[in-house]
Amino acid sequence: MAKIGMSNLLEANGLRLGYTARTVTVTEPATGFKIVFNNDGTVRSNTFPPESFPLVEGYFKRSYPFVEDAREVDREYA
Repeated sequence: MAKIGMSNLLEANGLRLGYTARTVTVTEPATGFKIVFNNDGTVRSNTFPPESFPLVEGYFKRSYPFVEDAREVDREYA
């Protein structure tokens, strides 16, 4: 089950998704792998192995609408 915390965080399926105003970070706590995307989907930094990139990129693309909605809520209650 996904959970949202006060630290701009979503956890589901062994991956942790965090966001700021300009970036979205996907981490895999079990391995310590981490990738940081800009809002446009370009990669700022990445420690995931190359063979994992398509999976992580797909996760980013599917999760981004949620991130935008969560940011709107953050702005509304700020």
